[in-house]
Amino acid sequence: MIPLLILLENALAVAAQLSLRRGAARFADQPLALSILLEPVRNPFILSGLLLHGMSFFLYIFILSKLRLNVLYPVATGLSISSRSCPSSSSASA
Repeated sequence: MIPLLILLENALAVAAQLSLRRGAARFADQPLALSILLEPVRNPFILSGLLLHGMSFFLYIFILSKLRLNVLYPVATGLSISSRSCPSSSSASA
């Protein structure tokens, strides 16, 4: 059960990063201003990225209550790096 939860947490974190990336691209050429605080309301990709990160965070905390940090952290970090690099490399070539 715990390995599946680790995979789910990782999938949520990766989906959050990809969603935030897509949302950030919509205002990449704008200067930094206070209006960025309203982006989660106006930009559904940023809102979904924040929600996915929140779900990932609470799932990570739950998993952390079941496993020691020195076991969970290397596994979660390795999965995160490998799964984030695959979508990034395919979107960079497109």
